[in-house]
Amino acid sequence: MRFFIFVFLILASVGTPMSVHAGKDVLLSIANTANTFGTVNPCPT
Repeated sequence: MRFFIFVFLILASVGTPMSVHAGKDVLLSIANTANTFGTVNPCPT
């Protein structure tokens, strides 16, 4: 979880609209992947 916070802080520190838009796409894909793994192989976090 700390890794995702670290990545989020990096994206927030860059601050350009294009990187923010790309960051949202990356976070959405990460969330979708996490949801997929959560349904297939749930693990307590």
